[in-house]
Amino acid sequence: MRRTLAAALLVSLAACAPRVQSPPAAPMAAQAAPGPVFPTDVAAARAAYIAAWQGTDRAALASFFAPDARVVFSDETYDGRAEIDRRWLAEDVGRVSELVMTPAHVTADGDRVTEAGTVTLLFRAAGGESHAERGTYEHVWARQPDGTWKLQTVHMDSHPAPPQ
Repeated sequence: MRRTLAAALLVSLAACAPRVQSPPAAPMAAQAAPGPVFPTDVAAARAAYIAAWQGTDRAALASFFAPDARVVFSDETYDGRAEIDRRWLAEDVGRVSELVMTPAHVTADGDRVTEAGTVTLLFRAAGGESHAERGTYEHVWARQPDGTWKLQTVHMDSHPAPPQ
């Protein structure tokens, strides 16, 4: 009988006790995974580089490349900042607009940061007509002896985007 009475008392006390509720779980959409993270100084250099493409100042754009930088396209390679400026920037500066580089992967290893992702842009041809391009890219940023971050390597594979 004591057991029955003790059990009834425990049930009664449990029913009267305040209930602690767990906070509701956040919806899955609110728990989106964070995107790739750049070191602050690389993020600033990267943003300025992308913005520089919107203008026509070749010297400003060339300043983002290390002296021994390399730019690789599927059909051409440019070695060194002087060649990059003379052969690539001279042709394309002022023709690129709406440049969007969306990193999918960022890895930092000491004085090097590698980013890879997708790129979209508008390109104005010599005749004035514009067309959209999209593709993939990989940039390797390297810390220079003066502490600044410059592009060491650029791999770009972009193609005309189909009309929408």
